[in-house]
Amino acid sequence: MIKIYPNYEPLPGYRVIEKIGSGGFGEVWKCSVPGGLLKAIKFVSGKLGEKTDIRAEQEWRAIDRIKIIRHPFILTMERIDIIENCLVIVMELADKNLWDQYQECKKNNLPGIPKNEALHYLAESAEALDVINSQYQLQHLDIKPQNLFLVHNHLKIGDFGLVHDLTIADQDFQGGITPIYSAPELIEGRPSRFSDQYSLAIVYQEMTTGRKPFESDSLREIIKAHLNAPPDLSSLDENERAIIAKALSKKPEERFKTCTDFVNALKKIHLTPFSLPNIQNFIATNQEVISEIQIKKLPTETEDLTKTLSFKKPPVNSDSLKQVKKIISSDNNLEARTGSLIIGIGRTGIG
Repeated sequence: MIKIYPNYEPLPGYRVIEKIGSGGFGEVWKCSVPGGLLKAIKFVSGKLGEKTDIRAEQEWRAIDRIKIIRHPFILTMERIDIIENCLVIVMELADKNLWDQYQECKKNNLPGIPKNEALHYLAESAEALDVINSQYQLQHLDIKPQNLFLVHNHLKIGDFGLVHDLTIADQDFQGGITPIYSAPELIEGRPSRFSDQYSLAIVYQEMTTGRKPFESDSLREIIKAHLNAPPDLSSLDENERAIIAKALSKKPEERFKTCTDFVNALKKIHLTPFSLPNIQNFIATNQEVISEIQIKKLPTETEDLTKTLSFKKPPVNSDSLKQVKKIISSDNNLEARTGSLIIGIGRTGIG
């Protein structure tokens, strides 16, 4: 791979600023392009035509498969060049990836990304994956938090280096997979149209709970678990487990028909109005914090239910507010105001 350093210009007017990622694929740098815009530029490892390193050839074939696809939830490729036999790709610059977002949530003492936020991202990724599957017969095959990028609070899928064309029966599937997120059939070298859904289910569990369904210090043991062991779903809410288990079925045809069907199943359980007994239980055990509860109106089939918890002291940034947030589903509308906490419970959408 060519040597890259700050202020290097791989292309006229394209000035490299700083490295923002690296791995087996090569390196990604932030760069300034003509007009003063900021982009990401990917320098792929290896040289085209060299048999000793297939990564460049693999990436080149992937580009040929996805270059015609345009979708709002797929990271945009803007320019492709070959410099000294090295593949260089200019792309849309993301704010961060899903792994970065997860780490920020952990720093704020959360178990992971709040579930309503995670489902928002999951729905967008599912839409894009279903499009490339149903319209182009492609599977991404490297769905993981590091390849799911955030741009202005929307998710965009990137890094299609392992993309697989399901219409080519005798296609030689190359390696380079990430076993932690890989479906059993992918590990066995025969990807299916349900493989990305399997990976997406693992991403959801890890990003919301901090735990993966298959964990071990040994990569060999993780691979064996994908192939033979049941997933550990104990970190998930009880009503989520059957859904994730279905998406993680060993037999691809037993999973959901589409990624969107999988996400919709999760959204359905999280959009159920919050039950009053849980609120009452919190009040009963926290009398020193809450003075009273006022029910402004009763719920109907179409109207939202608004409840106001009146506090003796304003709960903003206090432990009491954290306790309420922990009990009340994060998928409800929750707003802190001076002296009270307003909880809107209804059938609103996610996003």
